[in-house]
Amino acid sequence: MRPKTMTAIIGQETSPGIFEVLGFRWGEPTDKRLLKIGATSTVKTALERAPREPQVYDTNAEPPVFRASLEAAKARAYQVVDAAARSRIAAGFTHAGLTFSLSLAAQTNWTGLYSRVKAGHAGQLPRAVATIDDGAEYLVKDAADLEAIVEAIEAVIAAAQDLGNSTKRDIRAAKSVSEVDLILASL
Repeated sequence: MRPKTMTAIIGQETSPGIFEVLGFRWGEPTDKRLLKIGATSTVKTALERAPREPQVYDTNAEPPVFRASLEAAKARAYQVVDAAARSRIAAGFTHAGLTFSLSLAAQTNWTGLYSRVKAGHAGQLPRAVATIDDGAEYLVKDAADLEAIVEAIEAVIAAAQDLGNSTKRDIRAAKSVSEVDLILASL
């Protein structure tokens, strides 16, 4: 008994060698128009004979990956990676067992405080800072304490950016939609 095959039903050729995918189905190939993937000369001949009539590909592997669907999968994947990076940053950073906000406003406040302390402005420290949930306060004692906080902030942001960049590199290198899906599953 022959194994079931996945067939891709395709429409018109949108650009050389790239076809519009109308759908997929499982089953034994029964249609005389079923064509093997890679038989581009056969496909072009079939399309020239009936350019508006849908054509069907037959494959025993996963559904064929057409350039347009791979590009769409990559575009969606980039959005998922960006959202994951934003989410990691939005979760905040931890210092002295407490979690603090990394919203844009919080980052601006931390940068301003750090800059003023580094410039030697007196009276900036000690300073009380609320946790991300406003459930507690932490007293930033001195410049060394503030330096440790800034390093924690930089570590969280850098880790999110590094993960995003390396994941996007992997996505750019992906050759199929399945590869893109596997990359996203590892996030």
